[in-house]
Amino acid sequence: MNKGNIIRIGLGLGALFLGSLEYIISRPADSSHIGRIVSEFAGNLLFRIDVFGFLGGFLPDFIHPFSFALLTMALFPEGARKVRRIICLFWLVIDIIFEIGQFFGQQIAEFMVKLFSHNSAANIFANYFTKGTYDHLDILAICLGITAAYTIGEFTANLTPNKKHSRETEIY
Repeated sequence: MNKGNIIRIGLGLGALFLGSLEYIISRPADSSHIGRIVSEFAGNLLFRIDVFGFLGGFLPDFIHPFSFALLTMALFPEGARKVRRIICLFWLVIDIIFEIGQFFGQQIAEFMVKLFSHNSAANIFANYFTKGTYDHLDILAICLGITAAYTIGEFTANLTPNKKHSRETEIY
């Protein structure tokens, strides 16, 4: 494994860990799927600590696209700049769709429950849309997360030896 991929994977997993802390330590257990899982195995915390303060409200929206874009880039270590752009665009669209979905949360949840009545995954998504709150600052956090991931992807691409293309002949 090359140095660029080690950095992408390390930053991606590290950021996911930080985002998980926000849900486990700062938010009520029933506010997220991971919170419910942790409370089932470890019980409820006796207290909640607002670890990230004001930023905690936006941190998961920054971290999700940031982490998953970096981890996806790690799957394509010799991918050209065009591949990194497509990966970032993919995660940008996914996260923005889910954030906008929170604006129409009740309607989407009702539709999902009707369509997939006994599917536990549908219930997880329905809960996400009904318990989540749309915020335009979350959209900003998503865009900043993708921008940071793309920047790191470009930086780490310089650390990844590319056997098929030199940096000068890379497709833009």
